[in-house]
Amino acid sequence: MSDSLTEGLDYEQLIDDVDFEDALAGTKWEGVVADADGVGATLGARIGELLGALVGAALGRIVGESLLDEMLGASDSNGTTDANGDDTSDAGDDDD
Repeated sequence: MSDSLTEGLDYEQLIDDVDFEDALAGTKWEGVVADADGVGATLGARIGELLGALVGAALGRIVGESLLDEMLGASDSNGTTDANGDDTSDAGDDDD
């Protein structure tokens, strides 16, 4: 019986009949919804801004760490350590 009840609903008409400006009055979303774009476009844009910022921050962190590793790796490759981190300099050898 629940299938026939849900099949009879016109969800598009139901959403069109909701006054979002009135429903969002008094919340932090008040005035955010633009009538020209619609609720879906406005919320999608906000979600896109958030995801874009998160992805950008993650990529920036990865690039920054990679550049830092390369810069530190270049200064370490002057003969003081090998790939295992062992000291390869001759400064501490007294075998002469």
